[in-house]
Amino acid sequence: MSDYYLQDGSFFRCTNLTIGVNLSSLPFTKKLGITGLRWYTSVDNAFTITKYLGYNPEVDFNNGSNLTPGVDYGKYPLARSFNTGIKVQF
Repeated sequence: MSDYYLQDGSFFRCTNLTIGVNLSSLPFTKKLGITGLRWYTSVDNAFTITKYLGYNPEVDFNNGSNLTPGVDYGKYPLARSFNTGIKVQF
């Protein structure tokens, strides 16, 4: 047995990051009859910090097989998505 193919699989992942700003105190909001105004933006799967050389350090079983746990079969990296929105209350 050899440990040549073993890697450290520890990682730190930020799965959701959201930033929002409350804009209810702007002067035009009262003129338009707006009681609440909030702008927000978020990032899903923002970043992963690891020394692992594969795509994704969170390895999966081989299609549900329990015979080889912890073996990396080339699982794809997680998709990153960006969202933004405005919440208006009247």
